[in-house]
Amino acid sequence: MKKGFTLVELLAVIAILAILVIIALPNVMGMFNTAKENSFKTEVKEIYKTAQQQWIQDSMYNTGEKTYSRCSSGCNNSLKLSGRTELNYFIKLNKSGNVIEYYATDGTFQYSYSNPSTPLKIESIDNTEKVASLETSEVISIENSEVKRGGEVLSGSSVEAPVSFATDSWEVIQNAVKKGNTSVYSVGDTKQIDMGELGTHTVRISNMSTPSECSNTGYSQTACGFVIEFADVIAEHRMNPYEQNGQVNGDGNKGGWEYSEARQYLNSAVYNSLPSDLKSIIIDTYVVSGPGGVETTNFLTTDKLYLLSKVEVNGDTTPYSNLYDNTFSRGMDYYSGYYSDISVAIKNFNGQPRTWCLRTACKGQGMINYKGF
Repeated sequence: MKKGFTLVELLAVIAILAILVIIALPNVMGMFNTAKENSFKTEVKEIYKTAQQQWIQDSMYNTGEKTYSRCSSGCNNSLKLSGRTELNYFIKLNKSGNVIEYYATDGTFQYSYSNPSTPLKIESIDNTEKVASLETSEVISIENSEVKRGGEVLSGSSVEAPVSFATDSWEVIQNAVKKGNTSVYSVGDTKQIDMGELGTHTVRISNMSTPSECSNTGYSQTACGFVIEFADVIAEHRMNPYEQNGQVNGDGNKGGWEYSEARQYLNSAVYNSLPSDLKSIIIDTYVVSGPGGVETTNFLTTDKLYLLSKVEVNGDTTPYSNLYDNTFSRGMDYYSGYYSDISVAIKNFNGQPRTWCLRTACKGQGMINYKGF
């Protein structure tokens, strides 16, 4: 006769196992949550250290308060981290490089500190709270470089309101442009920037309007929206070398803007000399350039920095102008008075007026000539 378990015995075993699971589950879940919390604390400390290291680099060009943030949308000044990508944060350092505000959350845990008079020490990052155990009004969220609790912006964490182009930080300017809050800015407003070995230079607002044609397919974005330019020539560099009769000259534009040395120089040496907080907000721009002497098709490039075209300086879109310039751009707001006052197009180098090149070559003078003012 075969022996086996009776139904009563099986039910007893199942009941015992269920009791063991009920007893063990909280301990297992507790260990799991503790591991996640410790991982969160480690990442919060890593962000703290990385922010201080980045502050040192950024302060080589521009001292002052710095903020770094990462969120689901609207945060453009994030740190290079190797941790979890879903961790959002907002961290502010004072002029001495000390952390005075810090918020972080991963949706399960959060960390918050705000005390401008007493900088945070890394060993103080040892207390996180479970979002699930908080009231909805206490949960923090980070969006558009702002930290909110219960829908209200926390004191000291929001970007300051714009005051003037000359005094506002680049973060404040960027935020104002994004929100369309630029009434305190005007075309022609200037600001000083330190470019290290290239010296201190003046930049100005050269355009603030975005007419309907800017949304046309294939239209150059170089004179659309909020555009900033250098008020004067910041450096001398050849446009592009060419050889003629055995002599090498640097005043050519053979191959057009796309292949010119000037374009490479602008988007490498000049761009890398800009203050870090300015570099971080410059967007890639769709650039249309005229074909020059031999080529017949406009050049289409994407640049951080670029030279102007003739039409952007004097707004001239007459048929004659179209022979060597493109019609896929518009006159900059700043240069709208070019015909009545030619002085607006003058740029100086070391205090002296200089001819400056355009990105579009002159078609009427052969393939090796550039066009300038």
